[in-house]
Amino acid sequence: MQNIDPLYFITPIVVIEFSFGLVLYWHFKRSFSKWVLIYSLAAYAGAIALKYMIQIPTIAALDSAFGNSPVVLGLYYGIQTGVFK
Repeated sequence: MQNIDPLYFITPIVVIEFSFGLVLYWHFKRSFSKWVLIYSLAAYAGAIALKYMIQIPTIAALDSAFGNSPVVLGLYYGIQTGVFK
């Protein structure tokens, strides 16, 4: 645990708390039904499934062509996230 940058540990926790807080806000202060949440979760799961469907056949070719380059992998994952989510 001494080698882990605290930013990498704290950032996901803050994002989850912020997102959960927004859901609670919209539920209590606005008209936010459970169907909106279910639809959002289904759309999010669908986007993740589409990313995996693209990554499974293409990641081996990308690794063999560029190795484990952080820049290439960042662009690879970033473009997929931007397109599907």
